Amino acid sequence: MSEARELRALIRDWRKGRATATLGDVLSDYYIGLFGVVMVSAMLGNAVLGMAREADRECVSLACVTARSWLPWLATAAAVALLLAMARLLGPVSAPPATVAWVASSPVDRSDLLRPRLWVALAAGAALTLLTGLPVAMVAGLPAWAVACFAAASALAGVATIALAARAQQRESRGPAVAALGLAAAVWLALLGVAYGWWPPLAGAAGALASGAAVVSALVATFAVRRARRGLATLDSRRLSAGGRLSANLSGALAGLDLALAYDVVVAHRSRQRGGVRPVRGAHHGALALVRRDLVRVRRSPWGLVLMAGSVVAPYAVARAGGGVATVLVAVMALWPAAASQLLALRVLTRGRSLVDLLPYRDWVSRGQTVLVPGAACLVAGLAATPAIREALAASWAESLLIGVATGVAALASAVRWIGGRPPDYRVPMVSTPAGAVPSSAIAAVMRGFEVALLASAPMLLFPDNRGAAASLAISALVVAVHLNRTD
Repeated sequence: MSEARELRALIRDWRKGRATATLGDVLSDYYIGLFGVVMVSAMLGNAVLGMAREADRECVSLACVTARSWLPWLATAAAVALLLAMARLLGPVSAPPATVAWVASSPVDRSDLLRPRLWVALAAGAALTLLTGLPVAMVAGLPAWAVACFAAASALAGVATIALAARAQQRESRGPAVAALGLAAAVWLALLGVAYGWWPPLAGAAGALASGAAVVSALVATFAVRRARRGLATLDSRRLSAGGRLSANLSGALAGLDLALAYDVVVAHRSRQRGGVRPVRGAHHGALALVRRDLVRVRRSPWGLVLMAGSVVAPYAVARAGGGVATVLVAVMALWPAAASQLLALRVLTRGRSLVDLLPYRDWVSRGQTVLVPGAACLVAGLAATPAIREALAASWAESLLIGVATGVAALASAVRWIGGRPPDYRVPMVSTPAGAVPSSAIAAVMRGFEVALLASAPMLLFPDNRGAAASLAISALVVAVHLNRTD
């Protein structure tokens, strides 16, 4: 916004004859940015069109056609659920603590202050759902007019979601959280139906459904935006400051490109919102003490296990759609983010030396205890995906079981790498980027966890048999051993 105001001021000076060389520099920067956006968009569009042509040629079975027709709706519904979760976490309308202390706490109408923030949140919601729904609709093979209707419906659904979340924020309602859970459960059930062939294909009615969804989304968005805009004057300053503090902390963590630190900020924010829990006295001594604390943590917050159980549906849906060996990669990618949510104790023991030095064990013993419960859950999830792997690879049961075990261990290794990796080191040489000088370790920190998932999955993708599973197990075991026995 400040750059736009500066550009308008420079243009006014240029019209009045007081132009400086700065106007040319600003226009040059805008041209380079616009050219970069157009070039990247063209590359992505070409890639999406290529995937659509490949899908038209290869996707001929009824199961593949059904999964392909349902994919845009499921992707948009997942994006809406993510928007609701983010709105519940951040508050779609937020302000920095200083603004809340000086302005929002005064007995004045704060609509003029908060209205631009609401517009920005609405635009961000529309962009997220549009960028999610449009490429998937193109890959699904819909006609051009149906793709346009679906893109409009996706953008309007994002606007309606943010507006309804802003209205719930004004009333301090838990509606967004409940709606996000309900929508995530609906997406999970739809994926389960696609995996088992419960639903008919939507290819014939896709255009009519997209048009109807666009009309309904427009009506809901219009009503919700009007209600949200009228309620800005009564928005509680406490709700404003909570989202503003979390945004500032997340900005600081993401500025250092440390995603694990950003996750710590979110966990701390959720813990403050929860308030407190009833303490539980320990009942074991020795090596089982930390394992029991993990079991207590799972009992208090079982949502991580629910996510891990829900992620098992993804490989079944991909196998049903004819994904082939990609089913293994999808299984690992879907499982390891849920597994990372169960490694909070490992994060505490790897963040500093104070608690590790107090425990009467070696470092690898203390940290290894925190991996037992999540590791058992990953093994169960990998074994649960075995039938899908057998269907996708046409392998024997023995090979499928070994590949399922390797899939669960690969997901655990990726989660351990993401949680237990070192933060970016700013003492290393800097790398020049368009955003400025960035340490090379920060670039590697962004890909932390993902690279282990790809590396551990590669042997099973190249050799979908016992050889690939054994190589994947060796790689995963090496990664876990290095991170459990590292010295700070």
